[in-house]
Amino acid sequence: MSLAEFAGRYSHIAGVIAAAGALPMFFLKWRTGFLGLSVKRTQRLYALSLDGAWRHADAAALQIAVGNAIGGNLDADEIRVALERSNAARVLAYCKMAKGMIGLSDDKARFVPKGIWRSARSYRKGAIALYVAAFVPWLLAPAAFHLFEPSNESAGGIALAMVLSTPILAWLSACAEAAYRLTSDFDRRYPRLQPLPATKGRTGARRKRAGAPQPSAGGPRRNLRVEAQASSPIGQLTPVPPKPQ
Repeated sequence: MSLAEFAGRYSHIAGVIAAAGALPMFFLKWRTGFLGLSVKRTQRLYALSLDGAWRHADAAALQIAVGNAIGGNLDADEIRVALERSNAARVLAYCKMAKGMIGLSDDKARFVPKGIWRSARSYRKGAIALYVAAFVPWLLAPAAFHLFEPSNESAGGIALAMVLSTPILAWLSACAEAAYRLTSDFDRRYPRLQPLPATKGRTGARRKRAGAPQPSAGGPRRNLRVEAQASSPIGQLTPVPPKPQ
């Protein structure tokens, strides 16, 4: 019996294989719980960064929020120093969810989207397209084999390609579905992260999203640095005088 005859006779197997595509989605529901927990930790860290809210948080709360988010070994004082120095990149360097979903802009004192901020709807469309690409060929293969009657070598190559591509596409579909769930939740909690039209270029749109005031044309820029004080392990903000022209 040739492979084409076998596929035509046992075409109902394709339906079983297509139905098995729901398995990655069931696994996704179990896995999304862990991903959602990571996003909630990132949201706590983001909430602490808004309007200097971290300044009013005690050391224990700050260390728990940031430590859980980045999984690092920074103590509360080191975290405060990093935030005082507007060096949020150091604090978030190990936060995978923050880097992947929020991104860091040049203004490291704030969390603003960097690059293309994809909406939750785009992830849902991608998940559906990948799911269709993974399992629809199994439904069409019997009819195609019966209609075109390819040689055993060609049919075997097509079947092997389908067997290899199905789990990969199914896993990508599950990942896209997870991104949809997490992104939709994040969009609802933080609508200010939605992309704004870039009317004045990337820099203007970034500053508008961040809510930062526009700098004057010729005014000197004032930087901030941290000087360790003997009375305070955290340090105090000290204005740096502008460099002479």
